[in-house]
Amino acid sequence: LAFAAPPPAQAQALGLDYQSLFGGGEEEADAPADGAAPADAAPADEDRERAPELAAYGAIEDFAETEASMVGRTTEGVSLFRQRLERVLREAPGGLQSMFAQLGEQSPDGTAGYFFGVAVLTVICLIIGRGVLGIVAIYVFLPMMISAQRGPPPVTLGDKMPVLLLRFGMTVVGDALMIAIAAGLGLYIASGHEPPTVTAGLILAGYGLYLLVDTIWRMILPYLSERRIPRIGDTRARRLYLWMTVAAFVGIASRTYVQWMREMGLTPELVTLNAIGAAALSLALTLLLTWRNSQTVTAMIFAGRAPHEAAWMTRVGALMWRPVVIVYMIVAFGEESFRQIMGLQTGTPLL
Repeated sequence: LAFAAPPPAQAQALGLDYQSLFGGGEEEADAPADGAAPADAAPADEDRERAPELAAYGAIEDFAETEASMVGRTTEGVSLFRQRLERVLREAPGGLQSMFAQLGEQSPDGTAGYFFGVAVLTVICLIIGRGVLGIVAIYVFLPMMISAQRGPPPVTLGDKMPVLLLRFGMTVVGDALMIAIAAGLGLYIASGHEPPTVTAGLILAGYGLYLLVDTIWRMILPYLSERRIPRIGDTRARRLYLWMTVAAFVGIASRTYVQWMREMGLTPELVTLNAIGAAALSLALTLLLTWRNSQTVTAMIFAGRAPHEAAWMTRVGALMWRPVVIVYMIVAFGEESFRQIMGLQTGTPLL
């Protein structure tokens, strides 16, 4: 530095001030003591706004990667749904012929009509069981019902329930007896071959479930007007009961049919196509039921009172139940159709 530095005169000519550059001299005497900051010193570094740390940049990068992966998974899901839907729709034109061909491979005689014969045989066994039930009902159940209905007319719900529960219990016992007799006959005849046995078992199970649901509706909406739980007339009660039992029969029969197709080993696309068709039929029937019996259900909500006499929550319920049911049914149909197309486990269906 000593050799490289210019002479003092030249440094002054150039406007260089060594003391301002390197300190020293009298100005150093005026410097504050160690540890003391000058009054007009600039703010400390920690008080200034700091730049983001490396961890912050890493968090931003992780968030961007997460967003990109979510978008990618959504795109893949949409593409997969479209591909599966296309495969299902391709089965529609020749679905019936394909179903008959696959059922022929499962039947012992090589024809799909064999399963129709199994269904007819199962119905005959049910008729035999129904005949035995009729004899038991005449000599056992009927005297019990006549004896239970003696006495003053029922007024409160507590007065109505004993007879209704007795009728419900006897009906369940009678239906179980009928199913047991039909199962004993049908499964004995069809024993030795798994497809016919599965077919007969599913028919009996579906019919038994329908009888249970029908018995529940008979308890709530009986033809005995003095023991009916909701306060509605005979005409409305019978119409609502018929609609409910038909809807239950169609829903249970269609689901039993779809389950039977799965058990028979039909292709997933063909099963999905039939499942969506069955769900669409149930949806249409339920919406039609809601439209045809809207006044009856509204009268049940008001429980025999005039609208101005009911509480505000009752009036809101009577006004909102129809749109709520319609929206729920449409959403349930869409959710179930999506699960069927994607091959997901449906569990308990919403529809």
